[in-house]
Amino acid sequence: MEEVQVIRRRPAYKRWWFWFLMGLATVITIVFVAVVASSIAESSGSSGSSYKMGEAVTVGDVTYTVNSASNTKRIGSEYVGEDTTGNFVIVNLSVKNGSNSELTLVSKMMTYHRDSNTYETNYSGVYLDNGFYVSEKIGAGMSKTIDVVYEIPSSYQSTDYLVVKPSSSSYTSASIYMKR
Repeated sequence: MEEVQVIRRRPAYKRWWFWFLMGLATVITIVFVAVVASSIAESSGSSGSSYKMGEAVTVGDVTYTVNSASNTKRIGSEYVGEDTTGNFVIVNLSVKNGSNSELTLVSKMMTYHRDSNTYETNYSGVYLDNGFYVSEKIGAGMSKTIDVVYEIPSSYQSTDYLVVKPSSSSYTSASIYMKR
């Protein structure tokens, strides 16, 4: 009978080149994650820049300018309107479409923020002459001035801000503070 010699090889994890490749893969992964996180931070407008009321802010192809903000407890007329137990803040906003196609402005493109709370457009804007409440079409190269209504617990403060985006699904945004 012939004797068969079995050669046992060391497992890969006990060899130097395995650990070298694992270290290299780890470094490449860390660099990739850092680059992606940096590009997301840049595109989301979190570069530390803050804008004030009255300043034109361009995000993508859309330029927003907050002209004014005011507080009220009632929207509409004496006969037709809506009351709030908190406060309505009416933000007068100019929006310019800088693209070469029509823009559909929707409420998700403009959210009101206070502390960690986010407020979306209130449908009471329907009671205003140039109120925005669902969507607005803005032609290529055109601009419109609208009143956007948000219902918040108390009157607006200078630390409150509006986050604006070029589309409802965009990660790119800018913050406009309610101060002059």
